[in-house]
Order: sequence, then C-alpha cells, then structure tokens
Amino acid sequence: MIETRTKNESLKNCIGCGYCDNICPTHSNPSELIREINAKNISKQGLPRFYFISEEIPFNSATIAMQIETETKEVKLREYQNPPISEEMFYLGCSLSYIQTDLLNTKLLEGLPKIGGAKYCCGGVVTMFGDDEVKIKGKSLLDEFKRLGVKKFIMFCPGCLGMMKGIYSNLIPEFKGGIEFQTFSQYLIEKYHKDEIKFTNKRNERIAFHDPCAWLGLDEEVYNAPRELLEILGYEVVEMKHNRKMTLCCASSVADSNKELYKEITGMRMTEAEEIGAKMMAVSCTGCLSLATPARERNIETYHIIELAQMGIGERPPHRTIELRENYKKLLEKTLEENPDLLKDKVILKDGKIQAL
Repeated sequence: MIETRTKNESLKNCIGCGYCDNICPTHSNPSELIREINAKNISKQGLPRFYFISEEIPFNSATIAMQIETETKEVKLREYQNPPISEEMFYLGCSLSYIQTDLLNTKLLEGLPKIGGAKYCCGGVVTMFGDDEVKIKGKSLLDEFKRLGVKKFIMFCPGCLGMMKGIYSNLIPEFKGGIEFQTFSQYLIEKYHKDEIKFTNKRNERIAFHDPCAWLGLDEEVYNAPRELLEILGYEVVEMKHNRKMTLCCASSVADSNKELYKEITGMRMTEAEEIGAKMMAVSCTGCLSLATPARERNIETYHIIELAQMGIGERPPHRTIELRENYKKLLEKTLEENPDLLKDKVILKDGKIQAL
C-alpha cells in the first residue's frame, strides 16, 4: 500500500476503527495511509449524494429517519437547528437528532440549549476527501460556533468528539483551546459532585462498558468518565479483554456490507462479556447499539449510558434503542430498493462545495 497508494486485499475487511494504529509495532499509524488511499479513490469515484449528511442535501441517510414520528421530530429539529446565543450547549450529533431521539427525553438535559441536525453535522464524511477539505469544514463550523458565543459543548456522539478534539483541533490551530469539549458522562459527574443532581435509584449489577473506537487517540479522562459514572450509579464495572484504547470495534460500519465479518466481531465481543460475567453492557455511541441485538441473544442487555443515568434519577426510559434502529434500517433498505438511483447519483467535495461528479 505504501508503494502503490492503491487499494488491495489488505483493505477489503477494514472497518475503519483505527485499531491497527494501536497495535502497530513501529507506531506508523497505518489508518492514516488507509484514509489517504480512500480519499484519493473517493475524490475520483465520488460518494453517493444520499450518504452526504449536509444541509445542502435535505434528503440523506440521516434525515430519512424523519419519516418516522415526523411531527414530533420536526418540532424538535427546528429547535436544534436554531439555537440561541449561549456559552454552553448540548451537541447532539445526527443520530440523536434524527434516529435515537428517545434518548433526549429526560430531565437530565434541562437547562442548556441543544444544537444538532444536518445543519450542524460535525462533518465526519468530509474526512473522506482529504485534509484540505477537512480544514474548510472545520473553519466554517468554528465561525458558526463563535457567532453563537459557544465556549463549551457537552458531546453525546463519540464520532463528533473525535472530529472536534482529534481531527479539527490537530489541523486547525485556532480550533484548539477555543472551545471546551466535554462528554455527557463528564458533565453528569461534574453535576453530581456539585450536588446539582442526585442518583437515588442505584443498581448493584455487573456491567461492562464498551469503549467506542471513535475515542482512539483522545485523553485518558474520556475513558475514565463513563466508568466513574457507572460506579456512581451503583454498578460493578468489569472490564472486557479489549478495553479503553485497545477496544474492539462494534463493527457497525460493516453490519450490512459484510455480515460475516460483523457476526464474527460481535461474537468475539459477546464472548468477552460472558467471560467476565457481565449481565449488562453500556455504550456511549448510538452506532455501538448495533451490539444490542447479538447481546440480547446471549442474555446480555445493552443500554446507552444516558438510559442508565435516567434510571438513576428514577426515570423510566422507553428503552426502544433496538426497535428504533431496526425501524430505521428497514426504512433505509426499502428506500434504496425502491430508489436505486440514490446510490448512483454521486458527488465530490471541492473547495468546501458539494459538486456533481
């Protein structure tokens, strides 16, 4: 790959998690080479417009979920895409804005405005077009954040956090230090220690936390926080073989495109959970909720950490994460089956502008 800068069999089963960087004996960061090769190919071949989450493309792979519970989502989305001037905000990400919207129905999120929707997508898809395009996207987001007066974001999506702290902050000097990014777990811990929130409904059960691969390369506190929060909530936290910076990806990126590989990886993860006697699994990434179905088949229930915090204050979350994911997946499959041209209409990103190929 180094010599040719082209794809080969080594990339066939790449799930994009970056685990290779952690185990590379020469610390060569092979994921950067893979990203370079993919960016080169996509810049030539284009990306289906449907997978480009942007305000410029109203109907895309995220906004399609608006067809489910439309009226309720439309009301909320107007709020998320038109936030007030505020120094602190909840940064939702696309999944919580369109798909796993149940997770936002809690008193835990009172007091701060929420920002989200395609208008404020972190720009993860832009990384497929190279660093120059990433810089343009990052600077445009930073300008918007400055306009809104934001000094601190409470982040829900690990992918969004990885973009802000791991990519933009490394490529754009003014991005680093200009805004504080705090995970939802860190936010709740801070509130708890200030006695601004009380977790009175504690559960003494063995639980494993599945670290998202999007956190790779971030500071240790990001990994410590969810574990500390779970302990505050009364759980006995047990560690799977692959954890923290050596986490095993959930394989959601190949759940549909390579089902055999997906089954193999999720099977490994479930075995690790069983080996330590975990009765429950907690995740902080909605993509990692793809583990919920195979986990339930092995009598391990998977919760988003927001749901566990809700239960800690006495709320009863609907826990529809599997149902919402399956409904979205069926809608996606049905739409693409009925409209195959959605995958044929390809675009590229050039100088920050989406252009037809």
